[in-house]
Amino acid sequence: MSGQGHELTFGDEQMVNAGAGGWGKGTLGEGAKGPLYPSVQRAVPPAQQLYPTVTPASAAPAAASPTGGRRPEGKGMKSAGKGLGSQKERAEEEACRIRISVTAPLKDSGPSIVPGVNEPFYTYLVNTSTTLISFGQPETSVRRRFRDFVDFANLLRVNFRGYFIPQRPHRNIVQGKIRMSPSFIEERRANLEKYLKQLAQHPTISRSEELRTFLEAEGHLRECTGWIQLHPVQPSWLEGAKRLVRQMTGQDWVPTPTEVAQQPSAKRHVVRALRESFKSIKEKRQPTMEYPPREAKLRRETEAMDDFQHTVDHAWKWASYWMGRFESVGRGLNDFGAEMNALANYEFDSGYVRIPAAAAVGRGCVDASALHQQFANQTMTHLSHIHEYQERMGNVLRAFRSREQALMTLHTLDTDINSKKQLLTELEVTVGKANKVLSTEHDLRALEASKAAAQTSYDKLAANNEEELARFRELRSKDWADML
Repeated sequence: MSGQGHELTFGDEQMVNAGAGGWGKGTLGEGAKGPLYPSVQRAVPPAQQLYPTVTPASAAPAAASPTGGRRPEGKGMKSAGKGLGSQKERAEEEACRIRISVTAPLKDSGPSIVPGVNEPFYTYLVNTSTTLISFGQPETSVRRRFRDFVDFANLLRVNFRGYFIPQRPHRNIVQGKIRMSPSFIEERRANLEKYLKQLAQHPTISRSEELRTFLEAEGHLRECTGWIQLHPVQPSWLEGAKRLVRQMTGQDWVPTPTEVAQQPSAKRHVVRALRESFKSIKEKRQPTMEYPPREAKLRRETEAMDDFQHTVDHAWKWASYWMGRFESVGRGLNDFGAEMNALANYEFDSGYVRIPAAAAVGRGCVDASALHQQFANQTMTHLSHIHEYQERMGNVLRAFRSREQALMTLHTLDTDINSKKQLLTELEVTVGKANKVLSTEHDLRALEASKAAAQTSYDKLAANNEEELARFRELRSKDWADML
């Protein structure tokens, strides 16, 4: 052994046993310098956030939806590839006719709720290019802050009851008001752009006055006259308190036709909101209402959508869990590869090699970690669409609840009309009740007018639910098929 030379070769370098001279460095080529096994960085680029913030690629379709043993629709989904083109093509056509981009975040400051103190905020440049004749100009650019997007979403919720409105990006007080990190501002910009593009693809909202005013109104949105006129008139708390006193004394208790077409609230219709809430609770405990076939079908669809929401929540939970485990394996491989490369460099520097394959194993682990990272990012791009449907289902169920609330208003008015008719019959056979008869007849006519308005509002909401349900079903089937 001592009289012969031995060598170990790793890549383009080799360890040479010179016999009596011991182990030394050697190369397969001349002029080689530097360490034999270069160090490997331990840090792995972080993957996309699994939950709740996901920024999927716009070109990637939605993820597959497990059914959880129960069909998410009353009669099952249509097969992929059949009847999917109409709604999707119309949405794509609307998107091509309205092009929206959100760019150039700019820091600004303005008055806050504390007098004399200015609060910082960011404004975003909203660029619009359209060929729709409903817009005043083919190209516009306006600046909007996040508060304007919140007001816009609230206005759509009021004026487009019964529609499946896209979900507005969530508000983060800590990140948006305190930290304002560049990564958060960029993420919010991308989410706001995605939100406006989804609205532009909606067949009804894309042609609405609300969207046109939001995209074209110059200056501060809250000071725009056209924007203010789009909001329904809402009484103040003082007016609501005065009316509550009159209603408690038996006066001004009949809702007007305009009021029954709106969602009852504690601020505007205290007595009506309480009555309908108690009636709804009683109906859930002891059902007495007989639904027409149209309403019964929509109720079944509501139950199916509620089951679908639970299925999507469960699917996203497990998708996040398994992708987290997969990323943990990738980080472990990267750390192990870095340690093996460090060991190889140490043995090379010390001149004593015990594990000849340490460098090769280290490089292999680092390469495998990079593949894990790439696979995780691509997979989450597709699976993130499950999260999109998870957020969307809240507005879907809210649209169904708006119709159910309108039906409850209609049923309450019908009950009041029957009570008034019975009271009128009793008063007509009673002597000395002429004034009471006139007052009851006046209330009865007002109730019948309000019932007609409530019936019209319910029919409109039911039609909106049916139209949006068909659109949602086709788009979802198309997304599932494309993802698979």
